Amino acid sequence: QQRLVVASTTYHPTTIWCSEAGDFHSFAPDTKIGVSTGDSDSIGQSILGEQILDNNAISLTIDSDTVDSIYWLEEGKKLSLGTSGGIFNLYGSEQLYTISPTNFTIVRATSWEAANIRPVKVGNALLYIQFNRRKLRVMTFSGADVQYESQEISYQADELVGQQLKEISYQKQPHSLTWIILQDGTLASMSYEDTLETVGFGRHTIGGVEGATTFDATNSLIVVVGTEKITLTGHPFITGDWVTYSNNGGTDIGGIENNKNYYIIRIDDNTVQLAASYEDAVASTAIDLTSVADGDAAQDLLSASSTINSKYGTQAKVESIAVVPRDGRDQLWMIVHRDSGRYVEFLEKFYEPTEKTQDLAHFVDSGLYKTSITAFTSASGFDHLIGQSLRVLADGAAHPDVTVANDGSIALESSTKSLVAGLPYDSQVTFLPAKQASDGTLFLVGRDRIVKAHILLHNSLGYKIGLSSTADADLEEIIFRLTQNPMGQSVPLFTGTKITNILSAALDEETLKMLCDQPFPLTLIGMISEHEMNI
Repeated sequence: QQRLVVASTTYHPTTIWCSEAGDFHSFAPDTKIGVSTGDSDSIGQSILGEQILDNNAISLTIDSDTVDSIYWLEEGKKLSLGTSGGIFNLYGSEQLYTISPTNFTIVRATSWEAANIRPVKVGNALLYIQFNRRKLRVMTFSGADVQYESQEISYQADELVGQQLKEISYQKQPHSLTWIILQDGTLASMSYEDTLETVGFGRHTIGGVEGATTFDATNSLIVVVGTEKITLTGHPFITGDWVTYSNNGGTDIGGIENNKNYYIIRIDDNTVQLAASYEDAVASTAIDLTSVADGDAAQDLLSASSTINSKYGTQAKVESIAVVPRDGRDQLWMIVHRDSGRYVEFLEKFYEPTEKTQDLAHFVDSGLYKTSITAFTSASGFDHLIGQSLRVLADGAAHPDVTVANDGSIALESSTKSLVAGLPYDSQVTFLPAKQASDGTLFLVGRDRIVKAHILLHNSLGYKIGLSSTADADLEEIIFRLTQNPMGQSVPLFTGTKITNILSAALDEETLKMLCDQPFPLTLIGMISEHEMNI
């Protein structure tokens, strides 16, 4: 409707202002008509008459039984207002959606309140984070009931999410994905398709580590009682970061407890305070520190993500995300924090054999491509990963991991003409227990075990499979190299079905898991399992 809309100031948190139609810089509520009213002001000048036109600016205040602080606005046929009291819709009327000073409606669409985090539109659905920041909700229009409905879609992902959500962003192409940052800096994704009634979540481990920030907790010049400030020279934290305090076997600083989570209030590059909640951190409400520590001087503030251990160390933390259109598709960009600094990174586009050769498939983190018409045994340019262990794809084949030297170079064990190298990460899928047979009949109550797995793949290589209770090192590695594949050359990507016998020893309900710990594409189309049952 060609209006600039703003809302929620410190003193007017429930008010919305709409500019004049077609003039984003004017918020005049009426228009002078140039005709004298017959009255004069205090210095004798004539007062001109005014009139209210349909295109004049509008200011409205939400009037309901709750205090509805406005957090965000989302465009549509009806303007959605995310507030602390629910989601409201602003529009003209059911007959004419265009708003004017004499034709406007503000109605609460749902009482499920919103958090102060920008929502995303997925098709015709609006995805938003609920007020407590622990639930993701979707608001859609129900034609049958002629009203908007808000449903929680994260209830099946409590084990995966299980904490507050920090930010969301939507990627349309090449695949519909909603990206989510969790409070501890973990990156998650959600696939949502309302027409197919499909919702799926995934957790993404970012390569690299984020370490602890150590300080002398017994020094009253470092831990300052009264101002609640802690000096951490060159610390990596920003306001709202979730951290864990560790006293390293000494006594606690007065006011905080060992192995308990807190939130950072960033004062400057060398100073922080601690808050009890994210909301307190944003409001700069610090915890009162009552005393310095008495024991071990070396104590830590660890990023909460550093308590998530993986094969390659503690997980790096994603601090911010944005989706940027590029080359006919959307690209996810993020700010990642590791112990060596902050990095601006983007998610490499999904592997497409028609667009990229196998030797340049990018399945490492923070990695680089290197190509040459002549073979080489070393590569430089990895200054951002000095001292890190890298996973390597050389001429389309897996190469032993290498360590980046102090000059940013890596040395290879064999020569290659194409190289992809970066921080390693593993991809893992754990399947749900089978409860329905292929003919649609339900399994009867009883004991069963998996005896065979049929894995349907597309352009894939390099995975292991086994029961979910099996250690990763003991999973069965699937062989893709055939007798007709020449030695010394990369194995071509596989499309088809791999059948694996599963050695399940007991008649107990088990699930399967797949693991890919090599720098190869792995696209899983489906899994069919065969069972023996005792009924």
